[in-house]
Amino acid sequence: METLSDLSKKFGINVEYASVAFYPVFRAGVAGCRVLLVSDENTCRYAAPFAEKLRGYGIAAEEFVLPAREPVADEATCATVEARAKGACDYVLAVGAGTINDIVKYVTFRLGLPCGVLATAASMDGYASGVTPLIRKGVKVTENAHTVRDILLDTEILRTAPPPMTGAGVGDILAKYCCLTDWKLASLLKGEAVDADAMALMRGALEGCVAALPAIRAGGSAGLGELMRALLVSGYAMVLAGNSRPASGAEHHMSHFLEMDFLRRGKPVPLHGIKVGLGTLVSLHLYKRIAALQEEFAGKAQAAALAVPLPSPEFPPRNPREAPWPVVPRPPKQPKHPKHPMESMESVGEAGNRARGVRWVRWSRFPWIAPIAPRLSAEFPPRNPQEAAWEEVRERSSRV
Repeated sequence: METLSDLSKKFGINVEYASVAFYPVFRAGVAGCRVLLVSDENTCRYAAPFAEKLRGYGIAAEEFVLPAREPVADEATCATVEARAKGACDYVLAVGAGTINDIVKYVTFRLGLPCGVLATAASMDGYASGVTPLIRKGVKVTENAHTVRDILLDTEILRTAPPPMTGAGVGDILAKYCCLTDWKLASLLKGEAVDADAMALMRGALEGCVAALPAIRAGGSAGLGELMRALLVSGYAMVLAGNSRPASGAEHHMSHFLEMDFLRRGKPVPLHGIKVGLGTLVSLHLYKRIAALQEEFAGKAQAAALAVPLPSPEFPPRNPREAPWPVVPRPPKQPKHPKHPMESMESVGEAGNRARGVRWVRWSRFPWIAPIAPRLSAEFPPRNPQEAAWEEVRERSSRV
């Protein structure tokens, strides 16, 4: 198998792991430059010692910490980073994962500056992609950006990431089962072009990650290395295809909708890969249901055939108390004139289920999710939603 460093060089990206020499290729590239390290209140603990080491090698380095533990990649945050970086640096290093990396890629693309990332978690597949998802006026959009020049990895940092973040990375990779199938279906029904090299590259990374799931769950270096490889390969596949088709399908649309809804309601947003993992369960359920539908429609046969090799979203209960699954209650009638386009998606059944401590996922009002909605809902009691969703992704991953 081609090493990650050799593969990355084909895309003009330097991938380096921490060593005694302290990222020599990266240091040579920023020698004589003013380096700005962008982090948030969570990741600044990695930025400060990194900047100190750079200064020890004679490289001018300054830190900029966004005043938030979970910043949002929206217009205001991007404008703040752009104002700090403009004219004040020659290179920007993101210290973080998805959001920080997206902000820095977009801002440096606008400013014409090179950038890199010190990855703090194996949590998403956007490190190496040439696009960036942003929130504009409350709506999730994908903007053009550029690829990072350097991806710096430290296994010890990756191992200290909270387990839900690693689980989010697994969720982002398992989503490739669905998005690659969506891509094939679009080609069959709509004649959309498929990049065979990009699809093969992504398929290989998916299979390698699935094979490494036990090692990933154990939290060892080998498992995290395989997961990070798959996440970076996902970005390379997008670069090859010229779009996000190899890495994003209907499950990502569900994730983006949920993110907009959480933001609209002022709620903490679960990790991207957690939301994608849940969307993957829904997509798999829909694919597996197609063949049994009574209705006939264009593309049914093709979709049903593509669904055969996909893993099943169904799995047995983990303990007797979970079987049988409860029946999804009939949702209340929709208001005729909702005040907001998303008002019709508010949580349902909360009053009837409060005694049991269950908050139903708002998807449960849709009949096609009925078989899995109760199980998903049970994973969201009033505790940390990211930890609960990670359990769902972990359970699903162990049965793929």
